Amino acid sequence: MTLDTTHIKDGKAVLFGQAPALTSPTVSSQQITVRLRADNGVRFIEQEYTLTIRTKSKEPRFVTNQDNTPEMLTATTNKMYVYNIEAEDDDETQDLTLRIVKVAPSNSWRLDLYNVEKYTADGKAKIKAKFSGVCSETNNRNFDVTLSLSNRIFTVTQDFTIRYTYEAIGIEDFDYNDVNLYRNPT
Repeated sequence: MTLDTTHIKDGKAVLFGQAPALTSPTVSSQQITVRLRADNGVRFIEQEYTLTIRTKSKEPRFVTNQDNTPEMLTATTNKMYVYNIEAEDDDETQDLTLRIVKVAPSNSWRLDLYNVEKYTADGKAKIKAKFSGVCSETNNRNFDVTLSLSNRIFTVTQDFTIRYTYEAIGIEDFDYNDVNLYRNPT
């Protein structure tokens, strides 16, 4: 921040500048201490005060969840698992970032975010993507998933469990017949 001393009038000056970034992405306001010192070469005085910095930004939010998208909770052997994610922020100028934080256990999954599309609509920043992949696990089990959504100020997470069902792939039996072997003519 800068103290403008070029326009001092009646002993008053203007403190101006851009507020520093908040030090924690999980708070909507933060206080900093400002100390001013006036010096005439012989004597000085100091004044200290607290400046509260607030952000207008709010947390982004997942629009899709297990209540309105129940298919995100189940997966089956060798079938593509797809969860169509939609999220938004009330401020259309925000740049939203979607990430996979955790898939546990992960050794059987090849899950990723595909077709990520960022756009604005209705005065909101929006993002949509496909969270998809195929599982090769040979047992029924649950997989814990955490996704994160950030607008660079706030980060929220979405936690859910995919219930995976293993379905054995059958092998068709074939008839027993004679097999003829022929000598290679060369």
